[in-house]
Amino acid sequence: MRSRYSAFVRGTYNKRDFDNPSIAAGNPTQNSSGYNVALGIASEITNLISGEAYIGYLDQDYDSPSFEDVDGVSFGVNLEWAPSKLTTVRLTGSREVVDSTNPIAGGIFYSLAGIGVEHELTQDVELKGDFSYYNGDYVGSTREDNGYRFSLGADYRLSRQVHLDVLYSYDDRDSNAAGQDYTRNLITVGVTLQH
Repeated sequence: MRSRYSAFVRGTYNKRDFDNPSIAAGNPTQNSSGYNVALGIASEITNLISGEAYIGYLDQDYDSPSFEDVDGVSFGVNLEWAPSKLTTVRLTGSREVVDSTNPIAGGIFYSLAGIGVEHELTQDVELKGDFSYYNGDYVGSTREDNGYRFSLGADYRLSRQVHLDVLYSYDDRDSNAAGQDYTRNLITVGVTLQH
């Protein structure tokens, strides 16, 4: 099979307005506006591997001088590999601005890399697992978080109309800010009804 490639340019603009009280003393607004411009490539490398990757520049400007603007390199990766008709493997990565709840920093430069697997065990049972590593740089603050998450789950098709989802997830965060380390274990059970 011949590989197929296509290049693209992507641009986004955002405006964020907050109605809730400020996270910082003196009640400075956390409202901001920003953009992200990127150049990327999408490809179907083989019948089994496809996806896209891009790199660009982002800028998030806060209305209040109490918060430092966030700007720098952005990127994204989303690749999918199907080693069999029953199994799908996904590789993901991203870097973006996330709003902070820290009174010193308005925004967080948040980087993420992960892998996920889905496997159809039977016609009625699908297993799934994910692992990701993340880094959060609180711009305007010395705080930096590093952590990882993983999850294991199953989707049971009880009938055409009823699906049962069971998921266990674990999150471990290590921060250089006092009192901000944590671990979390979470089990969720959901029922989906389809008509």
